This record gives sequence, structure tokens and C-alpha cells, in this order.
Amino acid sequence: IYTLSLHDALPIFALDTYGLLVLTISGQLLISRLLLIGVDSGMVRLSAVPELKARAQQVVTAGLVVIAATSGVLLVAMVLATPFASLSGTPAWLLLCVAAGAIGAALVDYGYSFRLARHEYRAACLAQGGTAIWRFGLTMLAAVTLPSNPVAVFAAYHGASLISGVVQTLLIAKVTERTDRALIKRLLGYSYWIGKANVIVIFSLYQGTFLLMVLNQPAATGLFGLGLTLSLGFFAIYNAYSDYLAVRIRAVEDVSDVPRFMKRAMAAALVLTLACIPIVFVIAALMPWLLGPEWREVRIFVLLSASMVLLIFQAPLVAASQYLLKPHLITLGWVLRVIFIGIAGLILAPQMGAIGAAIAQLIGSVVALIVLSWLVVNSLRSAIHAGGRA
Repeated sequence: IYTLSLHDALPIFALDTYGLLVLTISGQLLISRLLLIGVDSGMVRLSAVPELKARAQQVVTAGLVVIAATSGVLLVAMVLATPFASLSGTPAWLLLCVAAGAIGAALVDYGYSFRLARHEYRAACLAQGGTAIWRFGLTMLAAVTLPSNPVAVFAAYHGASLISGVVQTLLIAKVTERTDRALIKRLLGYSYWIGKANVIVIFSLYQGTFLLMVLNQPAATGLFGLGLTLSLGFFAIYNAYSDYLAVRIRAVEDVSDVPRFMKRAMAAALVLTLACIPIVFVIAALMPWLLGPEWREVRIFVLLSASMVLLIFQAPLVAASQYLLKPHLITLGWVLRVIFIGIAGLILAPQMGAIGAAIAQLIGSVVALIVLSWLVVNSLRSAIHAGGRA
């Protein structure tokens, strides 16, 4: 919205208002990962376990049961939090929008993983891409028809997520079977670390937004949020590649074959990265023309895009960690990313604003990639050595 209509169609979207929208979007994504608790990745992995292949549909149902339970907890929490939020000046409609959008986003992501597990790549693309287009269209419609009512824009964005999630869940429900508590417990046992990693992923993406808001820099939050919004396309490339590898590595029969898989995956990651680099600079060159002469901080977008592009090399490492049944390595890598973003951000952001937060984001990506590479390589060597002894 902000990208297409910065200086004429949406006068209500000043930088501080856009910063609030970005904040609610980050809240939606963060809470949606809490609702999933990693059951989307767990469903993909467990449905390939030999003793559970015949119960794959029950595994899918177990994931939906977990999402329904966590969504119920969220709604109760929102009702209890409403009186306290009103004391701080937070309107109830804002909490409702975030909660609805979070539930919808969780269902959309689960539908996406469901399609991937069944190797239905076109349907998976429609689940995510179709949701994005539908959400963009509905939000733009609300912004153009009700330019003086920001509530309608917020409601349209988060409401579109909820509608899309419900539709996709109804489609999945046609192929589910009744499940049992033991299977739900096993799914949660595997998904625990993945769920924590997913929450940390979203937090790390929007960490600069939270930091700038805490530092009381609403305009800088808007600048950072806009650069982040434009750069998230490269995160989507990482996410899609990571999900693809998570499905493909299930076909590797022996741990000794994982290094060969990793080499091919890293080579493909290099190709993807090289393809992204010129796109970054083309978008950076077009930004003043698209957004108006008042937008000059293209460096924010370039720095954030660089941090997102580096994540592509992390996708093979994530797939190997899942194959080795060591999801805690993924969590540790993202935790380190958050820590180093936080340290660098606290040093740079107070004086440099959005630029400092963007530099901190890049520093966190570099350090996390190096540490996770070392952890995965050592774990893979140990697993191959143990397999050789056996």
C-alpha cells in the first residue's frame, strides 16, 4: 500500500502511521508462529517417518487440533488483555485485528506445508501467493474507498488473512482422519524446538521495528518498516527454498549421502543469491521514482535485502538439521542472530536510527550463518562416523 501510494493516494499513511501498521503485521506473524508451535514443519517431517506413513492423514488432523487449541487460548488471552490495553491507549479493535490475522496466517502456513508434504507445489504456491494477492487487493480497496478511515485498512489486511486461512482449512478437512492423543503428543514433542525457532525467526525479522519503537523513533520505524517490507521478497525466496529442501531431503536414505545433497543444495543457493543481487540494485534504483523524491534512504533497503539474501545459504543447513533430528541447532542459530542484532542495534540505532537498525540486521545474519554452519558440519561428521561404526 505504502509503496504504491506514498505521496498522493494515501495521505493518511504518514511514516508513524505506517510504522503502526508494520508493528501490527509483525505482531500477526509472531503470534501466528506461536499458534503453530512448529506443527507445520512437524507434520511434514513425521508424515515421512516409516511407521507413520500409513497414518499421514491423522498426523495432519493432529496439527489442526493443536492450532485450534492454541487459537482458543489466544482468544481468551485477548479478552483478558482488553481492559489493560485500554489503559495504555491501545484500542480494542487493534487487538482484535491482530488476533484474527494471526489465526488466519497460522492456518495459511499450515495449508502451505500440507501441500508441500503432498508434493503439490502449484497448490502450495497458490496457498501463499494467492493469499498475498487477495490480502493486497482487499487492503488497497479499503484504503482507496475509505481514505480517511485507517481502521478499515487495518481490518481489511488482517481480515483477509483470516478468510484465506479458513478457506484453506476447509479444503484440508476433506482429507483428514480422526487422531489420538498419543499422536498429538508425538507431534508436539518433535515440533517443540521448531516452534521456538519459528517464533524467533519472526522476532528477528522485525527486531529493528521493535527496537526503534522502544527508542521512541516513530518516523525511523516507518522508514525501517518500508525497507523491510520491500526486502521481505528475498526472505520469501529463502523460505520457499528452505521448505523445498525440507521435503526433498526426506528422500535421502542414508546419512552418508547427506554431504552430497548439501553440496548440490549450496550450489543452488549460490545461484539464487547471484540472481538476487542485480534485483536488489534495480529495486533500489527505482525506489525514488516509485515512492517520490522524499524517499532517499535506499541504503536501508539494500542492507536489509543483503541480510535476507544471506539467509538463502542457511536453507541447506536447516534441512540437514531436520534430517539429523536436531532441530535445536536451528533454534540456536536464530537465537544467536537475535542476540547479535540486539547488541549491534542497541549500539547503532540510538544515533543512526533506521540505518543503524539495518546494519545490525546484517551483522546478525552473518554471525548466525557462520555459527550454524560450524554446528551442522560437526553434527554431520559425528553422525556419519557413528553410522560407519555401526
